Amino acid sequence: NLIRCHELGIDVAQRPTGGGVVFHRRDLTWSIAGPHEALGFTSIQECYQKIHQAAAAGLKKHFGLPVYLASCKDIGAPSFCFAVPVGYDIMTLDRKLVGGAIRWTKKGVLYQGTLPLTRDFSLLKEVILPHRRSWLNALTSSSISLSELEEKEWAYPDLIEAILTGFCSELGWDLEEDPANEMRHVWTGNGRG
Repeated sequence: NLIRCHELGIDVAQRPTGGGVVFHRRDLTWSIAGPHEALGFTSIQECYQKIHQAAAAGLKKHFGLPVYLASCKDIGAPSFCFAVPVGYDIMTLDRKLVGGAIRWTKKGVLYQGTLPLTRDFSLLKEVILPHRRSWLNALTSSSISLSELEEKEWAYPDLIEAILTGFCSELGWDLEEDPANEMRHVWTGNGRG
């Protein structure tokens, strides 16, 4: 309900990657952009799979989280991103933990991923259209946040380090801080094919 979002001061944006609706509250969201060949990707599916394998490896190594990738038979076409797992989403306890979306062009790829730290559906209930309320049930049963998985304070720097470590070790990327502070990290090496 865009009118209700406006009344409550909730910003709404359309992702250039498309995909289902993501309700951002307290989550870690990241983007990867560049020429797909240089990043080491030959297809959309490979890109999604490799990025999620790398992020899952980092989360598993740093925090011991029991994460795995959804199989490709778990294909869904949700209107709400976290309502239905799709192939290669990061899963835990049979629920979606990390989802993403990709825009693939001749020149390159844009990937956007989201990892919820906590979930509070009270505000979402205020803005969701009545005929879409079934999404709330799907969100509750099909996805999970880090705090639901393990009750503790999740620190953004630790999560960022875990995911970046996964990218470096699994994809062979070299990352460095951006001296202009326009981006958190800049890829400076070659991806592995």
